[in-house]
Amino acid sequence: MDVLLFTPVDPFGYQIIPDLGLMYLASALRRAGHSVAIKDCRKEGWDLAAVEDYVRAEQPRIVGIKCYSNEAEVVARMVKAARQACPEAVIVVGGPHPSMDPRGTLPLMPEADFVFIGEAELSLPALTKWVLKGRPGPVPEEIRGIAFRDAGQVVVREVALMENLDDLPLPAWDLMRPDRYPDEAAGIFVPAFPAAPMSLSRGCPFRCSYCGCRYIAGGKIRYRTTSSILREIEMLETEYGVRTLTFVDDNFTWNKKKAMELFRALAQRPSKIRFTFPNGVRTDGIDAEILQAMEEAGCHLTALGIESGNDETLVRMNKQQTRAQIEEAVKLIRSRTRILVTGFFILGYPGEGLAEIEETVRFAVSLPIHHAHFCLFIPIPGTPVYEELVKQGRVRPDQVCFSDLTIDRASLPPPGVERRKMMRLHQLAYFRFYSRPWRMVSLLGQIRSLSHLRMIARRTLNLFR
Repeated sequence: MDVLLFTPVDPFGYQIIPDLGLMYLASALRRAGHSVAIKDCRKEGWDLAAVEDYVRAEQPRIVGIKCYSNEAEVVARMVKAARQACPEAVIVVGGPHPSMDPRGTLPLMPEADFVFIGEAELSLPALTKWVLKGRPGPVPEEIRGIAFRDAGQVVVREVALMENLDDLPLPAWDLMRPDRYPDEAAGIFVPAFPAAPMSLSRGCPFRCSYCGCRYIAGGKIRYRTTSSILREIEMLETEYGVRTLTFVDDNFTWNKKKAMELFRALAQRPSKIRFTFPNGVRTDGIDAEILQAMEEAGCHLTALGIESGNDETLVRMNKQQTRAQIEEAVKLIRSRTRILVTGFFILGYPGEGLAEIEETVRFAVSLPIHHAHFCLFIPIPGTPVYEELVKQGRVRPDQVCFSDLTIDRASLPPPGVERRKMMRLHQLAYFRFYSRPWRMVSLLGQIRSLSHLRMIARRTLNLFR
């Protein structure tokens, strides 16, 4: 086998769904003539020993592991296990964490040979070709978006983003069949299973200080053509029986012309498929016309990146929206459509105290939205707010506990607020939001199967563990 790709070993993973990033890499590798496999450690329930045994049995030329910041420590152990199982393999790590902090990732994972920055559909096949030739000479200059060690120094090569997303082959869905995954979906709530994640675009022009999107996928939105999207939808329906799509874009509706073109095409399909936007859309990226088109096309749910009920906090986030604009957007969705609404909120953002946290929770409860995701602030390495916190001395890069960088752990509570109190406030925020009878009735009506109920229970237990 040329390349073996892994999701992290993570018993507390928030979701067990096909990984689009790995499937895109697999299809790019196949197109270049390389053999590739994907192992989803979460779905298989694998631990480090299982990973080591599998790598030892397969002896791949390259082992690749995806990594978010909260998984950096466990991925470092996976890298070590892979090295022990296959000493001659080239080990690479990609995903959001190395993309945001390539210089910090290599020292954390001394057995890794390369880390990938941002998109790797061009660079990983090129690196694989060089490895299979025996790694002759230095790393070729045309391999971009990587970091590696050279003479004791870390070399970082900036990524070259692919302008035309239609140049990418469709994801290798046969390696992570959506019809063989549990009843689970990005965003939790969908109208029917099987559900499959799907990407319509990449990038975001906004510079929210807590977000790493533009550093991973660029500051310009690049769109797939409608024909490419429809071709993938047809394949997912026909070959895997997919009934719901979760569009995981960061800001798809920002280009209204592109969005309307797709929504009209979806509405005209003889077999209408339902879809959600679980990652959210901007409140200033929707209007009455686009909402009507979304609903007619089959939109079941959309999330909104609300983040705070305090205007001063929204300014510090560089969110470029106000509380009044948020209220107007929610009112518009609820008055013009039957689309369900999820709100994302961040509690404990730098500069906040208990009063601002309470203001955000009250704001969330008051809005006529169906779901809320309350996220304790995470100082994600590489983001503008993280860099500012380092300058202030509130964060020391050499003392970061990566496993704490999750939405349900108070990795950096406000000054004077104990971590335990922040976690209690987080739990109470959910209780206060969902204790409204109409929300509880709505929530119960959205449970689609026993497997779906078990998934919701697992996530709830993760919140209160």
